[in-house]
Amino acid sequence: MPGLAGAAAAQYAAALRLTSAVDGAYDSEHARVRGRLQAGAVLAGDALKRWRAFPWTAPPANSSTPWWRA
Repeated sequence: MPGLAGAAAAQYAAALRLTSAVDGAYDSEHARVRGRLQAGAVLAGDALKRWRAFPWTAPPANSSTPWWRA
């Protein structure tokens, strides 16, 4: 059992390191993108396509009209 406990502890420690690395990378990119957008950079490519497809208005929930025709 000590081997299993040690392996579980090592796996947990690796998961914590990975989570920390991912969180750090996400925070760094979030700050970079936010700074670029505040400086006036424009969206391009797939991000622009998704932004333009975002439904800013939607019909009432009981409406049968699609959001793009509202």
